[in-house]
Amino acid sequence: MGGSLGKPVVLSRHHRISPAPRKKVPFEKGFSQMDWVRLTQTHPDLAGLGGQRPRRGITMEEVARHNTRDDAWTVLRGRVYNITHYLGFHPGGVPLLLKVAGKDGTALFNKHHAWVNDDFLLAKCLVGLVAPPSTAAAPAPGGGGDHAAAAAPVAAGGSNSSSSTDLQAAGLEQQRQQQRQQQEQGEQEEEDGEEQGAATASL
Repeated sequence: MGGSLGKPVVLSRHHRISPAPRKKVPFEKGFSQMDWVRLTQTHPDLAGLGGQRPRRGITMEEVARHNTRDDAWTVLRGRVYNITHYLGFHPGGVPLLLKVAGKDGTALFNKHHAWVNDDFLLAKCLVGLVAPPSTAAAPAPGGGGDHAAAAAPVAAGGSNSSSSTDLQAAGLEQQRQQQRQQQEQGEQEEEDGEEQGAATASL
């Protein structure tokens, strides 16, 4: 039985296999992160709310309808963001970010960008809070229909300056629950990938 076939690969205990670096797409002129910061300071309506306040009770069905290059929403930790204008500024490129358009992107975000402050980065893109699963399909009192609650603005009364604070307070527990669920899902996917890689290496 000559040759090297079948011989196990022995690695030193000090040897480490480094993960392949993620590919970053070079920024086009005018699409750096500093350009994005400037845009957030000058664009009148990145969220596409038409001057309305951020909303509560946005269903995932509604989010799913915004899944194209010209109209893209995503969910991060229970918050719904209109990422249409941010697509061209994404360091990983437009196609990668479009994978979470119309979906909950929390697990993927936590896997690759856990250190990024999305609240700051996408603050001007905030559409509102996603509806909890138990109330997502509940009609509004008074027969307003299945989507009446989703269309209701956050904090019908009160000032514009307090709407963001009210929104965060109202959705804090919901965001924590969804973050825990997404983190567990991400950890499970990572474990599955490691097991698959180990099985492949042993062949």
